Amino acid sequence: MGKVINKDKLLESVKKLDLSESDYEKIVGEKCPSIELTDYKKYKTQELKTACNTEILNGFYSNANGEYKHYGLTYEDQINLEGIKNNLAMSIIAEASYYASGEECKIYSKEQFLQLYNEAMTFKTERITTCKSLIKQVEGINDLGSIRSITWKEVDWK
Repeated sequence: MGKVINKDKLLESVKKLDLSESDYEKIVGEKCPSIELTDYKKYKTQELKTACNTEILNGFYSNANGEYKHYGLTYEDQINLEGIKNNLAMSIIAEASYYASGEECKIYSKEQFLQLYNEAMTFKTERITTCKSLIKQVEGINDLGSIRSITWKEVDWK
């Protein structure tokens, strides 16, 4: 028995730019249905947002405490960083207990922690700004080839 081809899934792959229209036609044996440029733009925008978010959540590097270490930046990490920063700013605490990825908590002076916080927010903001710029490029493009050429590239931002 031959393999069943799910045309809808293949068409979805074309919309996501994972499969070309000509490949669809070779696999299915019929012309690919017309796809609006707005569909391609929608999927490319989502692809860029997902890649950006993934990179942010994977964390950043800092030497705020004197050692070059990786720090997580999950949603929970971001909330913790913000809370500790606020407590330091309001003088509720004089120093902070925090941790690099996979390590035990260490004491950070106020200055060290604020440096760590600022580096985390800079890391996040740079990526969001880059993502928004790429999305703006996608919105201004009117051909599929150019949309395909826009990709998220993880950059060593150290």
